[in-house]
Amino acid sequence: MDVARLCAVAFRPLVLIVDDDPDARAIHGLVLSKRGFRTMEAADGAAAIDAAVVATPDLILMDASMPSMSGPEAAQRLRRDLRTFAIPIVMLTGFSSAGGEPLAECCDVCISKPISARDLVATVTSALEATKSHR
Repeated sequence: MDVARLCAVAFRPLVLIVDDDPDARAIHGLVLSKRGFRTMEAADGAAAIDAAVVATPDLILMDASMPSMSGPEAAQRLRRDLRTFAIPIVMLTGFSSAGGEPLAECCDVCISKPISARDLVATVTSALEATKSHR
């Protein structure tokens, strides 16, 4: 691989996809990678926190409803950590709140499932652009 191609790959935004459903992770990963994003996966909220601290993704795409640690709980913990507080979080949900926790309080964008591939890419792109404009 030549240097220009290596640099182009290295500077693609990294999206951490968090969902307890492996099929959902795979589908979202495929959609985003086909549109030029790098992706990594975590199967639950605790793994998401660990991955975010180590890899510092450009954006986290997180399911709201997961066993052991919900998306909102993981997001709140990420917001309290100086290493991860500025990472934009897009929450995927079938509800307006998860476990009684208002989603708007813990994420930058909340989108309903199911979501089309086009809308997923548009939402991720928009959230990343909003982050760039606030820096």
